[in-house]
Amino acid sequence: AGEPSEPAARVAFEGERAVVILVLAGTVSVSRDAGGAVALARGESLRLEMDEDPEAKVSTGRASVPETTPADLLARAQDAAARGDAAAARAAYRTLVRRFPRSSEAHAALPSLGTLELRAGRPRAALRAFDRYLRDGGGATRIEALRGRARSYEALGDAARARRAWQAVLDADPRGIYADEARSRLEALADHP
Repeated sequence: AGEPSEPAARVAFEGERAVVILVLAGTVSVSRDAGGAVALARGESLRLEMDEDPEAKVSTGRASVPETTPADLLARAQDAAARGDAAAARAAYRTLVRRFPRSSEAHAALPSLGTLELRAGRPRAALRAFDRYLRDGGGATRIEALRGRARSYEALGDAARARRAWQAVLDADPRGIYADEARSRLEALADHP
């Protein structure tokens, strides 16, 4: 199954008798049971008025499609995560990082994306997110990224790198919230080559 993507169209109801379809991306085909299909491109809209007459009044036009901003995508990802929709959150974080790679929102999203990738059983993707965050300077969630990096190496079965990564967690914050976990993981990994 593919990842959820951005919606191609937005549907809004105007009162009880009208529906407006605004195309946000790509081309959308709209058809009625009795009539033919209408193809709409990005920025085009279709307004359907439902009358007593079985033939609805149809009008099309151009509309301004607001560009999605990094803040919009970050909010979308955070909302999805708060709802427990990890797949939608991952998709929104990925879109943010891909479309706006130099934005502060994309940078801030990387640890959350890495955590979600790790939970989804994608440790390589998780590691890329954590490494990028740390390479680009880290930030307020640096220790979480270091921990995620260590967990990613463990999930990949790379004990040597996992030990170094757990040591980095411990070195960065020897009395922090992950210090006991780091010590425990270092002890558990001591016997692994």
